[in-house]
Amino acid sequence: MRIVCSESVTAGERLFSQFGDVQVLSDSEINAQTLQTTDILVTRSTVKVNADLLQQCALKIIATATAGVDHIDRTVAAAKGITVLSAAGSNAVSVAEYVVHALLMLANKFNMPLSQRTLGIIGYGAVGKQVASFAKALGLVVIANDPPLEAAGIKGLVSLEQLQQQADIISIHCPLHTEDQWSTRHLCDAKFFSRLEQCIVMNTSRGSIIDTTALLNAIAQRNVDHAVIDVWENEPDISKELLSQASIATPHIAGYSYTARLRSSYQIYQQLCERLQAPIEVMWEQLQPKAPETIVIDNAKMSLEQALWQVLQEAYNLQADDLSLRALASLDKNTMAGEFKRLRREYPRRYEHSQYCVRLKHEDEMLKKCLIGLGFS
Repeated sequence: MRIVCSESVTAGERLFSQFGDVQVLSDSEINAQTLQTTDILVTRSTVKVNADLLQQCALKIIATATAGVDHIDRTVAAAKGITVLSAAGSNAVSVAEYVVHALLMLANKFNMPLSQRTLGIIGYGAVGKQVASFAKALGLVVIANDPPLEAAGIKGLVSLEQLQQQADIISIHCPLHTEDQWSTRHLCDAKFFSRLEQCIVMNTSRGSIIDTTALLNAIAQRNVDHAVIDVWENEPDISKELLSQASIATPHIAGYSYTARLRSSYQIYQQLCERLQAPIEVMWEQLQPKAPETIVIDNAKMSLEQALWQVLQEAYNLQADDLSLRALASLDKNTMAGEFKRLRREYPRRYEHSQYCVRLKHEDEMLKKCLIGLGFS
């Protein structure tokens, strides 16, 4: 069995060589000719698996080590009898942690208390639920909107209009749909933003869910006070204007913790073992990296949010990711797009909260409870 694996797939060769000969290729090397004699393609969202790529392929399985599948033309894949596998929920913790870091970064930078503010979550799947859990640990009130889930009978959700009226912060976690009744392309358009008032808007889902022009107008008109943008329309050709106006801007890395990338690869590995009736030869524990050093915080004379921000900065330097993207603003369009890809391709190892132990120099039960709620030990 011949397997082509994108170099962006973490631990790809180690995991998938069990099933046959693995050829690890860069995204640009994965083309129609490459796939003519390939049985399994393992990739991430940086490869657009479209009709042109699939036209002459011999693929039996496309496995994407991502939660989303909008980079795959599933209609063409189905017509050719190709099975599509994905790693649903694999990046939920990573994205939710990013949201927490962004909120605490805004709170610290703009002296903006978070407790008792209302967070509205659009899309209440695995990521949305994890964001809700962490947000409650921060003392936020949480409401959520998800029409497909509501139609399926899930209770406790609110309409989009209710969310717009009540939320101080909106975090987007719905998938990108363009063809069915639940289309989310440009869900956040001029009409959407006109109903907000000095709101914080965060997008870590898919860039095209937000109409970029509408968001820029909403920022200018103060319907949106702060925009946190990790995903962009037309990636990697992103809007320089939005880059300059966003309070936090990063190169589509919210779900890029090292654990999330490993987890997504391993979920695909498990699915392939089941589908190919092969034994699981690599255990999850074997892939785990060495734990990072304990975070020690002198929390004397710190408010709860100050102490939390101190811990979070030790665990993940979000500001560095923001600065690395802003450094591209002076480049020409093509060079900037290439550098955007490079930032993702060469993204450094980032640990999730669960891999850290935190030691407080001064006992603080409320802080300890909050840290545990955010996944630290």
